[in-house]
Amino acid sequence: MNQAESINQALYRNIKSGQQYAHLMPYSNCSSTKLTTGDTKAAIDNMAIWSKKYQNHTKNIAVTFAGKSTKETAISIHSFLYHHFQYKIDGLNQELRSPACSWASRQNGIDCKSYSIFASTILLNLGIHHFLRRIKQSATAGYSHVYVIVPKNQKNPKNLKSGYYTIDGTLAGIKEPDFYQKSDVFMSAKTNNHGLAGAAKPKHLQKQQSKGGQAAGTWQGELVKGLFETLKPVLDAAVQGLVEHLFGCPEPQYELPIIKLRIERDFKVKLEKELDDLDSAILYNNRPRIQHILNNILKELDLGIAHLKSEAAYNGNHQCIGKTLAISLKYIGDIKNIFDKIFESFIKSNGRYSVDVFTKTATSSDRLWYFVVGNADNPVNAEYRFVVLRKAKSKYGIEPVLPYGEGDETFKEISNKWLSDNKNHLRINYGDGREINYQKEIRPLIDEIEELRKQVYLGGHSLYWFEQPKQLKMYKIWIKYDTKYTDFLIKEAKSLRTANELMVRDYQKRLKFEISKDKSIKKRKSLKNKIGIGAGIAAASLLIIKI
Repeated sequence: MNQAESINQALYRNIKSGQQYAHLMPYSNCSSTKLTTGDTKAAIDNMAIWSKKYQNHTKNIAVTFAGKSTKETAISIHSFLYHHFQYKIDGLNQELRSPACSWASRQNGIDCKSYSIFASTILLNLGIHHFLRRIKQSATAGYSHVYVIVPKNQKNPKNLKSGYYTIDGTLAGIKEPDFYQKSDVFMSAKTNNHGLAGAAKPKHLQKQQSKGGQAAGTWQGELVKGLFETLKPVLDAAVQGLVEHLFGCPEPQYELPIIKLRIERDFKVKLEKELDDLDSAILYNNRPRIQHILNNILKELDLGIAHLKSEAAYNGNHQCIGKTLAISLKYIGDIKNIFDKIFESFIKSNGRYSVDVFTKTATSSDRLWYFVVGNADNPVNAEYRFVVLRKAKSKYGIEPVLPYGEGDETFKEISNKWLSDNKNHLRINYGDGREINYQKEIRPLIDEIEELRKQVYLGGHSLYWFEQPKQLKMYKIWIKYDTKYTDFLIKEAKSLRTANELMVRDYQKRLKFEISKDKSIKKRKSLKNKIGIGAGIAAASLLIIKI
């Protein structure tokens, strides 16, 4: 055992599972790990770049730390890092992990630099200025340790006279380690675009912050939370239940490690990404994008479940594969069922669009997501749903974001009418001339979008990603000038989400009961190992699968 291994053995500590945070972190196979050779001096030069480059990895988990004081935020981030990431020093290779890679590696262990990068990205997403600090711990030693400090004075963060808070995931406490010499790199945080801590509130809502921070009732909480995001707790519980209760089979495609990897990477992560994009498109009222994403999700779920049902029936007499597919159908079917409920609620309650639902037929091999059964395994013809969204009159009467045209309308006709309607709304409702400043701010964005839409070679998908930042700017400008619109959003969001969250709660209770009831599967697996395959199979036959 070398010196590094001996130290890591001594540093080992028990950490928490963190399962409740798993859906908030993107998947990583750590291919983005960047290596340098030498001590922390060689690495820290890249840490600031690394933090900003991969800031997006923690944009979702950062929400859980939002709405607190600077002190509470620093303490919470430190506690999260210390209790959810194993500490392991690097050898000669100095690894800079992206936050997603750190999350994937947390059981095996990460070093002080990766702790610091993770903390830094959360702080950047929260709009909190901070420093990356490296230290020498004696007169004869080189720089050997890195951590984060957060100035108490966020208005003048480069002045540390007021003190600072320390975030060092390698230590159990928040006391800064003793040092002989220090070197700091300042990390300036910009006001974020996701309604997290640090973003300015509309003045008439500044007193609505609750004890829970960014919770229901605050304008940030209402805008950050999305309609289809309410599916995620069921998605987490169902995937967890699935991977906990599968045995795996000798056949290569049904080996347990393969199923666990692919159900996370090629199903859960992909569905979460689509749900995030769908909520974003709904927020900006992007009808073509909403329709495209809904159709993609519906096709994947309908074809995937149909294929899974077919293969489960076909392999019903196969002791191992049959049970694997039946258990998979049970849990993935729950995910589809709750999505369908939320989708139905969206159709009935959205108010912005009339939604027509049609059916089409395709082979199950046309899907791209993973449903335990392989895409090419005995494909079947199956029906899937296809939707067409038609614009309905807005409940509010105004669109904050420049819409796409209907029929033969030109861009000039669309944009001129939209701008005129919005200016009239501001003039009638406020009467203080704010529509003039609104036009000055919004006109350059209209021109930029016009140039983008001329570039038809981009295609719909690419055009959306180029246009999305400009749509977000339009949205924020409108909220700034039409303060009544925020109240409308909160009311609409609450009424629609309440029903969905009640459905989710009901599904969660049932899933919890089913998972608890199926815990005996672990005992049967142990029995199988101890007294032989015959007894194991006999015990496994007691499992009741409800579909």
